[in-house]
Amino acid sequence: MLLKKLKLFVFPLVFIFLTTIIFFDNIHLLSKKNDSIINTYIQGAKEGNYGYGNPTNANNNINFEKLILGDILLGGWENCAYGRFSHAGLYIGNNMVLESYIDYGVTLNPVQHYTNYPEIAILRVNADKKVRQNAVDYALKKENRMFFPLSFKNSQRYFNCTHIIWLAYNKQGVNLDENNDILVAPDDYYYSTLTKVLEDKGQL
Repeated sequence: MLLKKLKLFVFPLVFIFLTTIIFFDNIHLLSKKNDSIINTYIQGAKEGNYGYGNPTNANNNINFEKLILGDILLGGWENCAYGRFSHAGLYIGNNMVLESYIDYGVTLNPVQHYTNYPEIAILRVNADKKVRQNAVDYALKKENRMFFPLSFKNSQRYFNCTHIIWLAYNKQGVNLDENNDILVAPDDYYYSTLTKVLEDKGQL
């Protein structure tokens, strides 16, 4: 009984502690005037949308044949709070995608699970083969790193699904967040002038 009470007390403190570390690790970014992702969250909340949306099995029949190393896949659930797309992955070849999840951290998964999303897009970064390869190599070195939803852009210790991709390309001199926000949303990749949309399917 005492152990259960202790867990109820400790876990919130750990969360607050980690959030505080992240905040002060990124406090310099708060001086940025652009707060587009914050506005997106607020607008989503006004519309009754919270979190990453409602998972479904859409069977969208997206074509993966065009994928090459370094492409970005976007998937979106209905009622996502932060835009059309709720998830992003980096294609690393051999039908595998590098992603970041709350329960697994930075991990590798088969690309086929993107057929479940009712909203999906495949993007190609406007960069040469060497840059894409270097971005993939950098991201792979972060495999098994910890997931944290409030993963600010300058962190290299914890990641969410969009941050790991942004950082991998930013290390190669390609900034895919032209809003220069404190966080990166999947939609930022879709609207970036540095990406080209290869496939785009929506059912919502």
